[in-house]
Order: sequence, then C-alpha cells, then structure tokens
Amino acid sequence: MCVYGMEGPGGYQFVGRTIQMWNSLQSTRSFKPGKPWLLRFFDQVQFYPVSASELLKLREDFLRGKFEAEIKETTFDLRKYRSFLDSIRESTTKFQKKQRKAFNKERDNWRRLGLDEFISEQ
Repeated sequence: MCVYGMEGPGGYQFVGRTIQMWNSLQSTRSFKPGKPWLLRFFDQVQFYPVSASELLKLREDFLRGKFEAEIKETTFDLRKYRSFLDSIRESTTKFQKKQRKAFNKERDNWRRLGLDEFISEQ
C-alpha cells in the first residue's frame, strides 16, 4: 500500500485521503528530529471517516503539532492473522475469481482496441 497525503495520485487504487505523511518543516511528537516521515516499518494504518473540511483542518493542525494521530504500540499475532485469513478464505477465493475474470475481460478489450501494445512513432 502506498499512502499519499494529497488528493489523488493517478494509477493507484484510492483507499482514502490522509493527513501528511512527511513533515520536514518542524519536529512534533509524531515527527521526530531527523525522521520527518510518519510511518515506520510494520505500521498498521486504520482509516476513519471525516468531512472534507475536517480533513483540511487536521492536515493544517498536524503539520504544526496541534493534532496528533493516535499511535498505539501493538504486537502482530501471526496465528490470529492466519486464523482470520482461514475464516475469509471462501469469500476471498470467490472475489479473486471475479477479479481475474474482470481483468481478463478488460485485457481482451484492450487487445481488441489495439491498446495492449505501445508502438513508438520514432
């Protein structure tokens, strides 16, 4: 997953808009000196709904240290995660088959329209 603190980078599946992930302007509780990035290895990101105006205010406040994201230390439990995956295996398999079928249909359409290859004019 890529997380962008902007409105929408083209070509990526849009999951949600966020506060800034990078702050080289100043150090805050979330942005430690010499580490201007928010996320660390193995961080788990959870989204929650806010209005567009609320998001703009959170972004502004966050960069200035007036708002802090809730950051909790947790332990990843591989056994629980595998159990969760087992519990959704049937629906996951069903979704993946549907996804593959739709992708192949789209690829066939690209082929039919001649869009599956790039041929340079030079």
